[in-house]
Amino acid sequence: MADRPLLLVAVLVLLLAPPAQAQGPPPPTDALRDSIEAVLDSTNTPGAGVVLYSADSIRWDGYFGLADRAADRPVTDETVFRAGSVSKSVVSATALHVVEAGALDLRAPVRDLAPEVEVHNPWAETTPVRLVHLLEHTAGFDDLHIHEYVSRAPDLSLREGLALNPASRTVRWRPGLYASYSNAGPPLAAYSLQQRTGESFETLAANRIFAPLGMTTASFRRDERVAPHLATGYAADGETEQPYVHIGLRPSGALNARPLDLARFGQMLLGRGTRADTPVLDSASVRRMETPRTSLISRRGVPVGYGLGNATSLHEGFAYHGHSGAIDGFVARYGYLPAHDRGYVVMLNSQDGGAMGQVADLVRDVQTRPLTAPDPPPVADVPPDTLAQHTGYYVSFTPRNEITHFVERLLGIVQVDTTGTGGLTVASALGGHPDTLLPVEATRFRGPTDPVATAATARSPDGDRVLLGNGPAFSGNYRALSAISVWGRWVAAGLSLLLLVSPLFFALYWVPVKALGRLKNRESIQLRLWPLGAVLSLGGAFALLALALGDPIQHLGTPTVYSVGYAALTLAYGLTTLGGLWALVRTRTTAYGPTWTYHLFVVGAQLTILIYCAAHGLIGHRFWT
Repeated sequence: MADRPLLLVAVLVLLLAPPAQAQGPPPPTDALRDSIEAVLDSTNTPGAGVVLYSADSIRWDGYFGLADRAADRPVTDETVFRAGSVSKSVVSATALHVVEAGALDLRAPVRDLAPEVEVHNPWAETTPVRLVHLLEHTAGFDDLHIHEYVSRAPDLSLREGLALNPASRTVRWRPGLYASYSNAGPPLAAYSLQQRTGESFETLAANRIFAPLGMTTASFRRDERVAPHLATGYAADGETEQPYVHIGLRPSGALNARPLDLARFGQMLLGRGTRADTPVLDSASVRRMETPRTSLISRRGVPVGYGLGNATSLHEGFAYHGHSGAIDGFVARYGYLPAHDRGYVVMLNSQDGGAMGQVADLVRDVQTRPLTAPDPPPVADVPPDTLAQHTGYYVSFTPRNEITHFVERLLGIVQVDTTGTGGLTVASALGGHPDTLLPVEATRFRGPTDPVATAATARSPDGDRVLLGNGPAFSGNYRALSAISVWGRWVAAGLSLLLLVSPLFFALYWVPVKALGRLKNRESIQLRLWPLGAVLSLGGAFALLALALGDPIQHLGTPTVYSVGYAALTLAYGLTTLGGLWALVRTRTTAYGPTWTYHLFVVGAQLTILIYCAAHGLIGHRFWT
């Protein structure tokens, strides 16, 4: 009887105690807040919103700094950020919702869904571009050109946006082989959804994704829900305000949302298509979003990469799914670990990608610290002669921007060798620290801490050896080439550049001689002036281009001194090079001896560079149109 009061107290404690919390990662301590604030201070980032979540709860959220420096307006849980390319996740989720309703097939050729939209596909008859290729970035499209990013009217229709530059939708290799990120694909996918359903893409996303998830401020336009709460965007310096850009191809990067709204989207993916007892997608659709299937590397058994608007990111042996994004004044990222029921959102009103990387690493460190990373696949015992078959030189051949292909051909070369301990090393052929690839089997490899295979070797349809990767140790699509080809292009490029610039040094001699009146032959002067004009023109063009890269969209996307100057100076380079050739022909019978022979080599080099640049669209290129 003496124990009865104690028993009653125990019963009351049990009855009055709050219900047990759902299982999930413990919320972080104030140390995370302090660490994030330190990063924001050191990078001069104005503001940030950070959310950590599980499938059924928000585990922690933090809001930092200022949404608007001039107004001294703080970031709160109501602040809206721009999410950039995170928009692509919404496009894919919307497409899968339509697929589940039976109104669409991911394998449908785009020419059947939107025949009025121009696509340049040399393989159209045998290998059409399909909807799924647009969502996985395996259509082979070039990325958007700079002028397509320039601020547009807010009411520009998606069809009008697609008409800005059909050249972006040029298929550069057979569709369904290699992933190359392109902002030109998702808008065409979104337009295809419009055509199939009869609803605008914005309406489809709002009704089928945002509303069921309670994403109350999510929008692809700066509407009445967004404008009052929108943060001001800043350049990477954290001080220079960036205007709101109304991009014409909104599905690729115009999403606006609160961090909590984006967390609800992540919760749906963690919940295998369901959030707060509200089903949005089937679990099979979520798994399909996370799994690349249409690329050659995926068919070679590499499970990570870019799925349907959903990319894999490896961190300390853990495979996160999600997406990152950037647009004028903002960067954003969300990620989640399906097997461990935890995810995160980070949104900054600054274009500082370095700050984003630091904050995201802090968050992922907190999430994964209590966990045990999965054991990586065991290293296979592959015979040395089999590994040796993968060695040699490889060159990157699927650039995101086709206009940079001329650089890839010369600088995007790696050398693969054996380690001597049953693996491969991959390093830039121009030098640098090599990365190690360990064999999972004879043709599949992983980095030392990768939890799955992240690279593979294969044969292309043309019979070329290719090395493909989607991991931190090795990433990209590379084609084998001979040592003779590598050294041949390097020697040719080096000699051409040396000869190209040599007239600058030769002028240090002949200009003073001319000034002293000792060089009077007019034809001799022309022989010297044309090559000098060529090197000054080309040097000036690339100097303007380098200066414009501080803000390429504004400096190159519209007619400015940078963009017009570049076009004019590269055309001048072509004219002066041809002038040098003309001068050579005119003086070929005149006994100038070594001077004429020297200029023969100089003009030959300048002509070679002219042909190379013209073949890659660099001469007279108008970035603004």
